[in-house]
Amino acid sequence: DNGTVKITGLPLGTYTVTEDEGWSWRYTATGPAQAVLTKTAPDGAVTIQNEKDKPYLLDGNAYARNNSVPAAGN
Repeated sequence: DNGTVKITGLPLGTYTVTEDEGWSWRYTATGPAQAVLTKTAPDGAVTIQNEKDKPYLLDGNAYARNNSVPAAGN
């Protein structure tokens, strides 16, 4: 939920950042994203957005039927 992760102490180099697939069936992550750490730019940042593909928790196949019968005299 609007989370961030900061990783420190990485040696200079090129890093590819991806989000673990399968963590949610409702969202798809953008990416992968790449960060390049050099002597002149030792800090890097990447942003991965999560797009909500399925807005509803139920897909319409999970309806319940109310089979209650009103009490006599009601």
